[in-house]
Amino acid sequence: MGGQQRGTGKKLIAWVRWVTDANGVGPGYCKSCKASRRSPDSCAECPEPQILPVNDGAIDLYLLCQTQWARNYDGRRTGLNYAGVDVVMQRCSLRDNVDPELFFGLQVIEREIICVDMERE
Repeated sequence: MGGQQRGTGKKLIAWVRWVTDANGVGPGYCKSCKASRRSPDSCAECPEPQILPVNDGAIDLYLLCQTQWARNYDGRRTGLNYAGVDVVMQRCSLRDNVDPELFFGLQVIEREIICVDMERE
């Protein structure tokens, strides 16, 4: 994203909060809504956040790396194991010429998931 100012990651944060059901409305709600309406399309009031194309890569990378969490003695997530993330990126041929925005997006997702975990304690 050469020359463009980095965003705050608000859309990624909204996605994390939706996918983790942090606000009580997540993928399960949307699945039930679609089933009850017998429609594969989202409803007009759908809480699923719209993902910007610029965030697709960060979400895809997180979904590939979501098994790479480091945990403390209590089993709480403390952050992603970046050595493991690097291996995943290498195995998926993502490591060469990585846009710094991709890693920034991954870190936004990582931080928000930890925040959601702390809210649930």
